[in-house]
Amino acid sequence: MELHFQYYEQVQSAMKDFEDDEDEDDEDENYLRRLNAGLYTLQLIDYIILEIASPSANIPSIRERVMKILNLRNSSIEIIKQIVQGKNSFFEIKIFVFFSFRICG
Repeated sequence: MELHFQYYEQVQSAMKDFEDDEDEDDEDENYLRRLNAGLYTLQLIDYIILEIASPSANIPSIRERVMKILNLRNSSIEIIKQIVQGKNSFFEIKIFVFFSFRICG
């Protein structure tokens, strides 16, 4: 969970820096900047969190712990799902998914 928060903050910080830049780079350049800021690693971490915290994992104690940590940090499982799906409005990203996966919930 700590890795999620570290990479989330790192990508958010980088995105704020990108917004401060006056240059209007093309869409592909912006996507590469996000990846360089740790977006891909954040998505992989979040995918793992979703897998181990899913109801189908049959380990309710892990799910409870993940939910508790998210609540303590004013976050939610929905934010993690959006990051994995590439729908987080803050990041405004395109995701190229090379494998299929299931998302809990």
